[in-house]
Amino acid sequence: MKINILLLILLFTSTLAYPILAQSNNMFIKLQKFTIYDINRDFIYVEYSGEEDIIVLVVKSDPNLNIIKQSIGMGHGNIAIYITNASYKSGSCIIALSSSSPFLLNITLRMGDVPLQTQTISVPANITLQMEIPIDYGSYQQPIYTFTNVLYIPYFPIWILLPYMIVIPMFLITGYLDKNSLKIIRRRWSQLDTFALMIRYSFYAFLIIFIIVTIEIIVEYVLIRLNIYLTNLHIGDWLISCALLSLFTIIYGIGKWRGLFENVDGEE
Repeated sequence: MKINILLLILLFTSTLAYPILAQSNNMFIKLQKFTIYDINRDFIYVEYSGEEDIIVLVVKSDPNLNIIKQSIGMGHGNIAIYITNASYKSGSCIIALSSSSPFLLNITLRMGDVPLQTQTISVPANITLQMEIPIDYGSYQQPIYTFTNVLYIPYFPIWILLPYMIVIPMFLITGYLDKNSLKIIRRRWSQLDTFALMIRYSFYAFLIIFIIVTIEIIVEYVLIRLNIYLTNLHIGDWLISCALLSLFTIIYGIGKWRGLFENVDGEE
């Protein structure tokens, strides 16, 4: 009874402070339940965007929930909802939003920077949306992660770039030194022989890079699955190393078939 009276007082004072709430129609939506597994990392992220100012009010909240509102600019902002107490099991919060123009809501369960579950709501103009967000704390369960952030476009983080930065110069220098040695001990040495030698060492370099990058991607996958380190799965970077190895494998194979390496092999 006391809670209902407090809610009525809150809504009454809200309509006085924000006349648009009093003039708009009400719409109530209960979202699908969100389950948080790690209160130090997981949270609910509500992002809203529209052309006009959007009024945001927390109508109801569990004392174990911390709700942080942030306005980015006209018609844009976000709300972050955290569980603050490990004894929390299940509850919900109700957030009211209203605007004189249509706006869009994206409600996402985030594992750090990785989105796991997203619900989207489109709200018409002059409608006061009361949105109930049910939240469970499921620390006792093992979450099932899906790789929603698999990067198929090359991103080249530093640990992917390092093999290229180390292995390629090392093999190019080795090839250059071998070329000088072979030119001294051989009477005949052409630019074609130099090209063949560089192709061979490039093939070796990209083979080693492919192996290293493959190991890095496997380690990255294991770390994500074991919930040790939050990152994206850089499949695009692995595909680049695979493509480079395939290219030089084809060139090396054609060179072998055409006898390009006969002079080089004869002197090794």
